[in-house]
Amino acid sequence: ALADTHVARYIERGFTSLMFSFGCTGGQHRSVYSAQHLAEHLHEKFGVEVQLVHREQQISTCFPAIACRG
Repeated sequence: ALADTHVARYIERGFTSLMFSFGCTGGQHRSVYSAQHLAEHLHEKFGVEVQLVHREQQISTCFPAIACRG
């Protein structure tokens, strides 16, 4: 609910960039799950492009997948 409120306000105000960060020891468990879940949720609910970066694993994913293709 907190993320939804902020994303809705950012969209209303015309902003195009917003970052959410998660962390846990080693960045391998809860933070990865939470970030993945939030990215999927925001894309599905708001139709926004989301770039998900797992810094510790050096992995980047986009929702929709075509969003990050150059």
